Amino acid sequence: MKSRWMLALLLLLGAAVFGGITCAGDQKEEKVKLRAAIPFSGVSQKDISLVETEVNKITEEKLGITVEFVATESYTDQITMMLSGEEQLDIMAVMNGQLMESYLNDWLVPLDYYLEKYGQGIVEQVGENVIHCCDINNTLYGIPNNRDYASESNSYMMRKDILGKYHIDPETIKTMEDLEEVFDVVKEGEPDMTILLPGYGTILGNRYYLIGNFRPGAHMDFGRDEDIVNLFETEEYMQDLKTVRRWYLKGYLDENVLGRTESVLKRVEEGNVFAYTTKGKPNILSQDDLPQGPEMVCVSLDEASISYNSIADLAYVITQNTVSPEESMKLLNLFYTDSDIMNLLCYGVEGIHYKKLPDGHITFADEKNRNPFLNHAWSKPNQFISAVWEGTPLDVWEELRRFNETAIQACDVGFNFDISEVETEYAVVAEIYDTYKVLLENGMVNPEEGLTKMLREMREAGIEDILTVERQQFAHWRERNIKVFPS
Repeated sequence: MKSRWMLALLLLLGAAVFGGITCAGDQKEEKVKLRAAIPFSGVSQKDISLVETEVNKITEEKLGITVEFVATESYTDQITMMLSGEEQLDIMAVMNGQLMESYLNDWLVPLDYYLEKYGQGIVEQVGENVIHCCDINNTLYGIPNNRDYASESNSYMMRKDILGKYHIDPETIKTMEDLEEVFDVVKEGEPDMTILLPGYGTILGNRYYLIGNFRPGAHMDFGRDEDIVNLFETEEYMQDLKTVRRWYLKGYLDENVLGRTESVLKRVEEGNVFAYTTKGKPNILSQDDLPQGPEMVCVSLDEASISYNSIADLAYVITQNTVSPEESMKLLNLFYTDSDIMNLLCYGVEGIHYKKLPDGHITFADEKNRNPFLNHAWSKPNQFISAVWEGTPLDVWEELRRFNETAIQACDVGFNFDISEVETEYAVVAEIYDTYKVLLENGMVNPEEGLTKMLREMREAGIEDILTVERQQFAHWRERNIKVFPS
């Protein structure tokens, strides 16, 4: 009898060892560790580590998850290298066309199931129709961040002191003719000053939503015309090229634009630039804050619009290299709903990078007036639940929501052109555009000659095939889509 009890005891112990049974308190459950690639351009590793420590205090308590932020100055190159191999990367931000690129490379986890089960806080914050602007072929692959999707694309940031010096009221600048008169006055009075810099690659970079998101098929009239035309054959594009060429010949633009490596804001801070192109919107002055530079004003010449599918231009995705799509969606849901985490990602650590003011605003933590996170707060998952920087109305996030909802809404908002059928032709045509755009859209060549050559090369490379496929996909998508912001 005793031997049989001893045998039973040994069998039980064996099951405990080999079956993974442990007594309470003998072993703590190991926390899930995720890796997230979030844009922290210009932020030191020391500052990112400070933020990471504080974020983990929250994620560990609420989810049992720790997160490591992948810091890099060469974001796209490092992400590509990680995803091309097997290195763990759970969450990442995709920007300027990277959503489609990542989809074509099979780097993305489809999100419909995980959003439904673990992401209802995201749906509440962002809105289901907005979220599905990241659908490709009717499957969700990304979560848009909450930001200003609309913009006044034909906008210019100008130095307030120079306007005052020549008694120019920015409220009187209503047309392109008015703008050119201002440039004439400033150029005559400040002959050594660069009058205008491109804020987005080229002078026309933000006018046609071509920043990193090349798409030759365009809907004109702020995107309201449902016909898809070759953008580069339109009269509007040619007239804009002629305007920029005239500005170049008048000496408004930087002749050495190809050799410059400094950022636009850095050059403005240095004091020898009058204006640069931008996208007008509420809070733009705070976003482009220049604490060490001249005070700026924004002049917008067009209506606010959501043209193309700009909502999908910055999204957060779960990659195929994740250790757990379930835990990754839980973490994303917390990012989009926890204001303490958003303050950390947008502005850094309270007391070190910023401080609170009695009226509810936040501001610089010390007299140096520097915050390395501030100018890129818009790129984080949900700035709409973060604190409001000093000098900005406390209701700015509600104002931005209204700005989105009341803007002109293009007919293709929510449509993502799947280029896989014409990927080879697309790559060649996009390369041709990249070759010509800096010269054409900064006025450095005669547009009649330069554009004619570019179009000829594009036709030879198959641009008409691209447009045919885009038109077919858009017609199919149009049959079932709904407005993102119902009017």
